Amino acid sequence: MKYYKDGGSSVGLNADIGAMKRILSLNKTMIDLKILINFLLNSKCKQFFMIKYFTMTIYIVMIITLAILNSIPNNSNNIINGLAVAQMIKSNDANESINGNVKVNATLSNTINTFSVEGTISSLNFNNNSIPNIAIAKKIVISGHWSLYINKGNVSFFEADFIAAPIDGSVSHTHQLVNLKSLDAAPIHLTSNGSTSIFGTADVMMNGINVWKDVKISLVISNGSAITIALDDTDTQHHFTSQPVYGIVERLAF
Repeated sequence: MKYYKDGGSSVGLNADIGAMKRILSLNKTMIDLKILINFLLNSKCKQFFMIKYFTMTIYIVMIITLAILNSIPNNSNNIINGLAVAQMIKSNDANESINGNVKVNATLSNTINTFSVEGTISSLNFNNNSIPNIAIAKKIVISGHWSLYINKGNVSFFEADFIAAPIDGSVSHTHQLVNLKSLDAAPIHLTSNGSTSIFGTADVMMNGINVWKDVKISLVISNGSAITIALDDTDTQHHFTSQPVYGIVERLAF
């Protein structure tokens, strides 16, 4: 398992170096400005006083403008670095996560056979999948949580717990998917874009009772973002009416 190492020291060092450069640049500017002012004030050419005064004013304005513009990129970089660090610290395994706005692990190998992934289930199923007008079909809201742990290409743990609640307010029930066994010949692995698939069997429980055992099941995780869980319709006595259960990936670590 890899762990994220705090990058705060490197960010601070970059900020210190930038600050030192700006101080040295400002000191040089002040020396140049002092030399120019002394030259103009000590000049004997009174007829060019207005020209010299105008030139000195423009020079001062340019120096101030360049100093301001010079400081903006450094500040912006510090802000960007700070946001990136904050976003990585947001997850305990931020350096492992590939499901986020910032993919902080740029050296992800082609395949990984030891990883953990978990998320939530959020799906909408229909009581009768053959009704052409879904507006009048009886809908069932499915919500819950799932987690999967793979160790060296083998399933070490899998569980999905969710509640199925009809939107008409009728009696709801719960499901638990447990005892996942892979039937794939090749070891399970995670691809470089955070995808994996598993075909095997699992037990399907209803309200805590193991109703259907060794149900054929297919799990597909796509791009470290979403999961599709499909249960064999015959093995579950058409309970799910051939409709998959969908969810999202909230955490992926390896």
